Amino acid sequence: MNFIFMLLIRVVVAAIIMFCVALTASPILTLIGSNELVKALCVITFIIGLFINPNDFLSK
Repeated sequence: MNFIFMLLIRVVVAAIIMFCVALTASPILTLIGSNELVKALCVITFIIGLFINPNDFLSK
């Protein structure tokens, strides 16, 4: 149960980071005209966000 909870926290944190990066970078990249870069950036930031340790947020 604890593993599932930590995995859920990792997915939520990764989604929040992805959303923030997409909100910031998406208008800039769409001005360039590259939707593929926006999609790639979202996937990359989501994967990076999965490796963030949730204990760093829970211990404070």
